[in-house]
Amino acid sequence: MRNILLACLLFFPSLLFSQSYIFIDQPFEKKVSLKSELKKSNNKILKDESALIKRDYDVLKYTLTLDWRNIFKSKTTEGPDRYYKGINKIDLVIDTIKLNKIELDAVNQLIDSVKSTSFEYQPTYVQSGDLLTINLPSQKLKGDTISFEIYYTYIGKNNSGFNLYPQGKYIGQGPPPKRDSIFLIHRIAYTMSETSFARNWMPCNDQPDDKAYFDVTVLTPPDLPIVAVSNGLGSLQTTTDSRTWHYSSQYPMATYLMQVTASEFEMHQDSYTKVTNPNISIPLFYYVWGEDWTSDTTDGGAYNAENSFRNTSAMMGVYAKLFGEFPFESYGMVAVQPFDFGGMEHQTMTSINRTWLRGWYETGIAHELSHQWIGDLMTCATWYDIWLNEGGATWSEALWVESYAGSSGYDDYLGYTAYSYFRDTSLYQIPIYAVPINGIFTYPLSILTYNKAGFVYNMLRKQIGDSVFFPAFRNIIKKFSFKSIETIDFAEALKKEVPDFDFDQFFNQWIFSAGHPILNLSAFSYNWGNNKYKITLDITQKQSGLNIPNVFKTPIRILFFKDSTQQTYRDLYLSNREDTLETFIDFRPDSIAIDQTSLLCQVQETTLGVNDANIYSNDNITVYPNPIAKGDKANINFHLNNYANLEISLFDELGRKVRDIYSNYLSNGNMQLEVKTDDLQSGIYFIKIQANDGSMLKILKLVVI
Repeated sequence: MRNILLACLLFFPSLLFSQSYIFIDQPFEKKVSLKSELKKSNNKILKDESALIKRDYDVLKYTLTLDWRNIFKSKTTEGPDRYYKGINKIDLVIDTIKLNKIELDAVNQLIDSVKSTSFEYQPTYVQSGDLLTINLPSQKLKGDTISFEIYYTYIGKNNSGFNLYPQGKYIGQGPPPKRDSIFLIHRIAYTMSETSFARNWMPCNDQPDDKAYFDVTVLTPPDLPIVAVSNGLGSLQTTTDSRTWHYSSQYPMATYLMQVTASEFEMHQDSYTKVTNPNISIPLFYYVWGEDWTSDTTDGGAYNAENSFRNTSAMMGVYAKLFGEFPFESYGMVAVQPFDFGGMEHQTMTSINRTWLRGWYETGIAHELSHQWIGDLMTCATWYDIWLNEGGATWSEALWVESYAGSSGYDDYLGYTAYSYFRDTSLYQIPIYAVPINGIFTYPLSILTYNKAGFVYNMLRKQIGDSVFFPAFRNIIKKFSFKSIETIDFAEALKKEVPDFDFDQFFNQWIFSAGHPILNLSAFSYNWGNNKYKITLDITQKQSGLNIPNVFKTPIRILFFKDSTQQTYRDLYLSNREDTLETFIDFRPDSIAIDQTSLLCQVQETTLGVNDANIYSNDNITVYPNPIAKGDKANINFHLNNYANLEISLFDELGRKVRDIYSNYLSNGNMQLEVKTDDLQSGIYFIKIQANDGSMLKILKLVVI
């Protein structure tokens, strides 16, 4: 699921960090128990017990009837005009030795009655707070199946699971370039259940690990052109009393993935041809207001669902090849407004913000589609494990970009997700695992569950290698299909698939611990003769904090440049707070860098020297102020020991030269040079100081805010 729409924009990339690599795994020095680290993490985190509830039964099926005739005939959306009647028949199996009562989640509901054919006498019930407790007339044993029919009246308010908005409601200002005023053109009702809001519109066991079949009937007025939409495949019967919509799915789902939406929709249909069997097609259903389907405009100035949805089938093919064939009987999207999110991956029928129909949100559509595998087919068991869903889908956005823009497009995209994480230092002290529930989809904590977690998937892929990682990942998805998965399940499954990789250490560092490596890189090159240069690298880890590893043990790739072009690389391994590593290359480099497409890290400083130069006093070179506000002037201060011909230039994070700062001779002594920032965008830049003969180099980071 997406965060609030504004925060969704964080997921669209600038062009950053374009390098490719493959790692060769290195042995780890010390084994750390993943289970013990998980236990330690649970002791450290701020616990929300609702994330860990495990009840003594397993729901098999919900058969739900919603009477929405009143809400579409009413004039307002307040009080009784938004109330509706519901009946939920719940089939379940007892999962403990013996049981005397059943507890269900029920919020915003008046329970009218509870009936059952599983007992000689009808059960009694108590509604207290957010719980509905059904007392069993006779004790049931493990393996027994029972059924209840719960008759209820929904009496809640907006933004509490069930949403109802009137025609003509002012929404706000539309996106650029038009920036028009947006009003609802039709009355609309929809449910929204993630994280735990299915309980707000129907009685249920509202836990993500309890998957059940979902069969829903929705009654709408017979004289209004209302179309109801839900999970799976549907049908319509019309009588003088109602239009009766019926939907069911062949596959079980978590309650937060169940949805019902109704408005004056048009349905448009497409299809996806299976990559594994061209003779089988999956229907695609798109539900939008008729006015929004098509337009001659594709620049965001008008709604154009036809254009926005045009690549859905192609996306399905990409993900089918990577993750396994599309797992459900159908797929579709329904556009809703207003919507506090960008999209929500309801199983087989994603809800998207109507604004996405105005273009520029293709990676959002890809994100929600990929959830059908990572989140719907294989679902997080608790909300502590949500990073599996959202990190996987954020990473999948980059996979879609890679399908048409290659590895550089993939790395550029993930570079921006990393940048979104790096720019908020408050996140450095918080692990990905067990983000507080109220922060999962709220900025800035959502950056952990989406962006940082997405980059972790990327590191798994690149450290293991495509030829091993993707088959292993497909096998894990297959193993946990239609089931729930905890973080530790994922790690243990990876161990079985890739036994020579230390997943205990990887998960301890990147999931159960906070932060990332913050590095200083210093290198010296020596002419070894025979056109060989010995490079000595000193790499120091500078990160610190209560939840942050003092040492990240990790593979690292060093890039070597000459004439601003990457010429070669070396894969090395960090295992200490301070590492000294040596390697040989065929040329004297004029700059070096750590490949930040392959490792989530920050580089504080990079210095490269050679054996035949001692031009300046290295310890005295500074840039001040730093960070600097855009428009202000920064000063480079340093001391030259000798007369020198220097080239000083400003580069962006891609290594593209922004401007020359100085190129001429300077005498010895104290120097101060000015860097203007008035025409720079906010971001990270590098100042490169080099002798004209290439015999020395200093790279300084400059942050413009």
